[in-house]
Amino acid sequence: MRRIALTLSCLLTLWAAGAAAQSEPVERGSAPTEADVLCAGMITSDKVPYDMYVISGQEADPQTIYSKGQYVYINRGSGDGVKVGDNFMVLRPESDFVNVKVYDEENSLARALGTQWTDVGRIHVVVVQPKVSIAQVSYSCTYMQRGDYVR
Repeated sequence: MRRIALTLSCLLTLWAAGAAAQSEPVERGSAPTEADVLCAGMITSDKVPYDMYVISGQEADPQTIYSKGQYVYINRGSGDGVKVGDNFMVLRPESDFVNVKVYDEENSLARALGTQWTDVGRIHVVVVQPKVSIAQVSYSCTYMQRGDYVR
């Protein structure tokens, strides 16, 4: 008799807990943040042209990396159609630096997908010369450096 009462009380407790859990609202996923949108990166098999890139920045001798608020020089100017106020994204090709092999065909599958590109940040052009422009880093996902692609 005690066994039946104990079993019945356990079943009723589990049923009550299940009913309480079902009556609570389900939490929905949150909206993407600015970093989620601007720092997503991409994988493409298309060739990305290397015609516009970061040349350097202020105080280029001691400093080789740049972040939000700092100024960088790009190799395009008014002769190439760049205007004050233009915004560009900065990206860089990446390779798998961790190189942990999970399954046998992993490397061939990654090569078939194409090149992985990391979004480095966004720049805003503030000064334009005929062949060179100066831009301020308006958003930084990671550090910007000489040679990063500008699109």
